[in-house]
This record gives sequence, structure tokens and C-alpha cells, in this order.
Amino acid sequence: MSLPVINAPEFEAKVPSSGQKIFFRPFLVKEEKALYVAMEGGQQSEMVNTVSKVIQNCITSEEEINVSNLAYFDLEYLFLKLRSKSVGEVVDLKFKHVSKPDCPGVTPVSVNLDDIEVKFADEHTDKIMITDDVGIKLKYPTINSVGNLEGQDVDSIFNYVVDSIDYIYDQEKIYEDTNKKELKEFIENLSQEQFQKIMTFFNTLPKLAKTITFTCAECGEEETITVEGLQGFF
Repeated sequence: MSLPVINAPEFEAKVPSSGQKIFFRPFLVKEEKALYVAMEGGQQSEMVNTVSKVIQNCITSEEEINVSNLAYFDLEYLFLKLRSKSVGEVVDLKFKHVSKPDCPGVTPVSVNLDDIEVKFADEHTDKIMITDDVGIKLKYPTINSVGNLEGQDVDSIFNYVVDSIDYIYDQEKIYEDTNKKELKEFIENLSQEQFQKIMTFFNTLPKLAKTITFTCAECGEEETITVEGLQGFF
């Protein structure tokens, strides 16, 4: 005997980095279970991979979309939208004072996930002029490139930067057919000042963020904090 098939509702969202419209369904019980298992495991890589797989499963757009090619902040944003439509728009968080760390008060605050957006800094750009004539086009880190950033050591950061290069250009040509060795040599031959120009791209990457104002339940003083990144909302 065949059981009835329950059709899931469909929602839409826009990918922050490109403005592309996508359609998705809420995640199912089996997918929510996978998320809980990954969360209980405590491994960041396992959690990120599970989130990526769940988002991929839930996208219903006719156009083929590979979430592993999306910017990492796109992935975080889409998961917030997915969680909102699957579990509920409101999450209950708890905050302590930042400006008054001696206060023991912990204040519950309800946050609507649909109010959270990706913030783009005014000074952020993906095209950096190294000299008056030579520039570099950078691409946003994906789930794979972030996963390859194993630590804060020099080699990891250096490879992270190299992997984020889309192409190099000057007034006459765009240099797209380059290999990793050539790109490494290019970066190694920059001055510290030129390299810091590139790092501005990473230091101002778009991110999930929301400014929250609450009144401390212990001392009654008002506090304003900015919560950033996916983990800050769970």
C-alpha cells in the first residue's frame, strides 16, 4: 500500500553576491537529523559540509546550481533563509554585556532571522590596483577554499590568497591562463604595501551581520552589539 506524498512548499531568495534568484523547499526531518548529528559532533568541517549538502538538496530551481561554487557568505545567508522557512523565523539568543564585562547578567533576546542580511562594506572591492598599470581580480572564498584554510600560519594564509585570484590584468591584457606556481611567484614578488592592498579585500569581506540593542536583565543598562557570522545566530 502506497502512502500519500506530502508536497513541500517552495520559497525564493536572492544570492547576495550575484543577485541570482533561487527557489528552495524547507529541509526534511531526515535532513534536520543530519544537521543535529553534525552539530553534536562538534567538528567545524563536518558541520559545514552537512550544511552545504542540505542546502544543495533543498534547492528546487530549474537552473542547475552548485553550492560549492557559491561564496561562503552566500552559503551562510541561504542557510539562514532555509532554517527560517523550515523551523521558524525567530531564534532565542542570550547575551552578556560587552561594555560592562563585570556584570553577571545574561539577557534573552529574540531575533528574527528574516531581518538578517549580508553587509557589504563601502570600501570593499574585488578589483585591486597593485600599481598604476597592474591590477588583480579576486574571487570570493567558497566552502572549499575556506575549508583549506587550516590555520593562521603564513603558508595557509598565502595559499588562501593565491587560490582566491581570479585573474591579473594590465592596460593591454587580462592574464587568465596562469597556473598556481606562476601566481605564487607573482604574489611573492610584491612589496609588503602591495600585498596589504590585496588583504584589504579579505579584511572587508561581506558578512552576515545584525546590530542588536537590549536592556540587561541584571543591571538595567542598555547594550548594543553587532552579531556577525552564521554561528552568532545559533
